[in-house]
Amino acid sequence: TIINWALEMINKRRAKNGEPPLDIAAIPLDDKKSFDMLQRSETTAVFQLESRGMKDLIKRLQPDCFEDMIALVALFRPGPLQSGMVDNFIDRKHGREEISYPDVQWQHESLKPVLEPTYGIILYQEQVMQIAQV
Repeated sequence: TIINWALEMINKRRAKNGEPPLDIAAIPLDDKKSFDMLQRSETTAVFQLESRGMKDLIKRLQPDCFEDMIALVALFRPGPLQSGMVDNFIDRKHGREEISYPDVQWQHESLKPVLEPTYGIILYQEQVMQIAQV
């Protein structure tokens, strides 16, 4: 795979410099350097994150956790983009809109465990199924 090829190239260079090999499995899901690069939209050649529109969304969202990265891919679809859901998600993440479960007029605290990772926005099919069980 391309990832294996890139890792081999990196580790050859690291070996020449007397550095230990890079183990990508050891990179934590909350790696600050990775999120710094992501927030700067340095995503060229990163599957599903390299388009101009996605880079613009990344700059607006400023993802800082793994859940935000997953949400990026789900949000960058015609439905969420055209419905205003993306703006609500971003505004809730950055504290510009109140987080509610799911709506200010219809608060259901029992939905908080299901909707908290997405700032109260119903974003995934799995959330709909979980809500039906609450």
